[in-house]
Amino acid sequence: MKKLNYRLLLLSIIVSPTIYSQNFAPIGATWHYQINEAFSPATSYSKWEVISDSLILGETTRKVEHTFGSNGMVQEEFMLAYEDNGVIYKYHEISNSFTTLYDFNAIAGDSWTMKNDTCSVLVTVDSTSSITVNGTLLKVLYTNGLVRC
Repeated sequence: MKKLNYRLLLLSIIVSPTIYSQNFAPIGATWHYQINEAFSPATSYSKWEVISDSLILGETTRKVEHTFGSNGMVQEEFMLAYEDNGVIYKYHEISNSFTTLYDFNAIAGDSWTMKNDTCSVLVTVDSTSSITVNGTLLKVLYTNGLVRC
């Protein structure tokens, strides 16, 4: 579930500008986060960087590299995602299909099912708001997820 929360945070920042006619996750965009570990004084880091375009199932996606770690351990993973009319889709390798990662058209009470590895997550929007960053209005989704395996 921790991995899912980081993805939700990342894409809420990357994707929100697309609703306001901005470029979705431009190549080279990079985000850094410090993560406070639950029930521990330890911290770790997380870095997300859009590194290239890829064509998957006829869709032009952004390849996003996620580097994270703590205690000297570093891990990397990749995600392929694209935006269409305010909905962000990520490539789900196991099913060779796309699954909804975010729906920025959603309002409080709306939900969608996202495939995650061999399980799925029912994502429900608790509330929405907006924030202005560097003069750009961004939509924020506050969500919770229920894992189903």
